[in-house]
Amino acid sequence: MPQPLLRVKKVKNVTFGFRALLLRPQLASLIMRCIGMWSETEASLGDLLSVILRLERGSAFAAVQMYLRLNSADARRSVLDAAAKAMLKAEDCELFVLTMKAIKPIRDRRNDFAHGVWGFAAELDDALLWASADDHILYDAILSGAHPLHPSSPAAGTILGAAVDATDELYRATMVYRVPDLDGDLRRAEDASAAVNCLKYALHPYEKKPDAMRRELLASPLLQKASENPGTPKSIPEAQP
Repeated sequence: MPQPLLRVKKVKNVTFGFRALLLRPQLASLIMRCIGMWSETEASLGDLLSVILRLERGSAFAAVQMYLRLNSADARRSVLDAAAKAMLKAEDCELFVLTMKAIKPIRDRRNDFAHGVWGFAAELDDALLWASADDHILYDAILSGAHPLHPSSPAAGTILGAAVDATDELYRATMVYRVPDLDGDLRRAEDASAAVNCLKYALHPYEKKPDAMRRELLASPLLQKASENPGTPKSIPEAQP
């Protein structure tokens, strides 16, 4: 697992920006493979909608077209949840819910990779550094004077002090990624893609061995871990008015 920068090594400076990915091509390749694998999973989730709805070919195509009109990943997930709740029997619905819970951390990590800011430090030539875009924006805001406690304010102290404090705060939230960390993320991304495909066939009305697909899915590492965690829902919660 990635570690916070301040626990790994004290560095003089971190340079954030796309150049970091050019300087660490092996790590950049692993990051892109994780993002690309999740894109395949998203495509399988779209296929899953037509399987859940059990519609005829033309109607299924229309449903998928409407699904693709939704630009938000959360909106697409809500459509899938609603379809599963309306169409699946209890046992299948529980399997759907467990699978969605199992793949959520992989989706979150993909979003971090795609929307975060990557950097590098000379002292860590085998690593990429990651910070959330929000943390980096706040850091830039403090340095540029947008923060209410700008160095010009007596409450903020000196300009140098404000800059040091802002840098320390950013570095505290910065994570260090090395090859083993990203290899692990890639394996989990592959497991998530396989789990969604397995769920699709377990629920498919024309699958000849749905029980075998169900057993394979439940035996996967992702679902085993998700089922061990407390709070696993037995069904999709009712929508709140």
